[in-house]
Amino acid sequence: MFTKPKLLQQKTDRGMAIGISMGMMLCLFLTVLLMSQFMLRRMVLSAAYLEDALACSNLAGAIIDIKEYGYSHEVVLQAPDEAYNAFLSALKTNLNLDDQMRSKGDVFIWNEIRVEEFILYNVKGGQIEIARFSPYGVERRAGYLGHTFAPNGQLVEKTGIYSEVSYQIRGYFGEMYQARKGKLVDVVAERS
Repeated sequence: MFTKPKLLQQKTDRGMAIGISMGMMLCLFLTVLLMSQFMLRRMVLSAAYLEDALACSNLAGAIIDIKEYGYSHEVVLQAPDEAYNAFLSALKTNLNLDDQMRSKGDVFIWNEIRVEEFILYNVKGGQIEIARFSPYGVERRAGYLGHTFAPNGQLVEKTGIYSEVSYQIRGYFGEMYQARKGKLVDVVAERS
């Protein structure tokens, strides 16, 4: 029976060991790459999920002054306190939050959602009435059409509501990242 020379056998064993270790390195690299792509996709989905929930919640807070609309045919938002409460109620429903604004087991959101901004913009002619809800009450100021921007940098052109929330998202190995999302929603009347 013919056997390989000892030197050739050692080279074959080393080559096999190198091949196995290279294969393991490639598997490890692909695993890390897939995990990073998964986390990136998760963060993108989280932002889209929050943006949709904010848009729906903002619309729920759009309490329109029916009398004003009947007289002038202009959409005017009224009662910032009531609008804020309607927004919060809708946000809790849309994001599946409890009364302390904590997630009830959602995969995208960890811990507490905090409302950072809630602003009503009423456009009347070339003027904009701005009502910003804060823990200290409603701060009112005036702005001008074409010169007023929401906190996210979007130009305010129509009557609308802006809200912004902050939340935490879980990353690799349990790391937590702080994220913010804001949305301006126009509330307009359909004209025929």
